[in-house]
Amino acid sequence: MFLNALRSFNSNFGVVALLAYVALFCLAFVLMFLFPLGSLVLVFLGIFGLAVVVPAAALAQALERALSRKRLALGQCPLCGAEVLVRGVTSARPGTTCVSCGSEWMSDGSTLVQ
Repeated sequence: MFLNALRSFNSNFGVVALLAYVALFCLAFVLMFLFPLGSLVLVFLGIFGLAVVVPAAALAQALERALSRKRLALGQCPLCGAEVLVRGVTSARPGTTCVSCGSEWMSDGSTLVQ
C-alpha cells in the first residue's frame, strides 16, 4: 500500500509542485498589496524551497525503486502484488514481466510498461 502511494506521489509530483507554486504566486500577489514584506518572504521561500524539493523528489524515486526491487526479489509484482512473474527477455528488453497485469520491470526496480 505504501509503495502504491509512493508511486502515485512520484507520478503526480510535477503537477502538484506546479500547482503549489501557482498558489504561492497568487498568495504573493495578494500580499503585495496588503503586506509587502510577506510577498518578499514568499519569493525567497519559493527560490530556496527548490533546494529542498528537488532532493526530496529524487529521494522518493530512489525509495520507490528500492521497494520495487524488494518485491521483485520476493517474486511479487510491485504493481499488482501477483505471485507469478516471468523473468528474462520477454520482448526486445530484459527484465521481469508480470503475467497478471502485464507490467514490465527492470532489475533496478524501475518500470518499463504499465
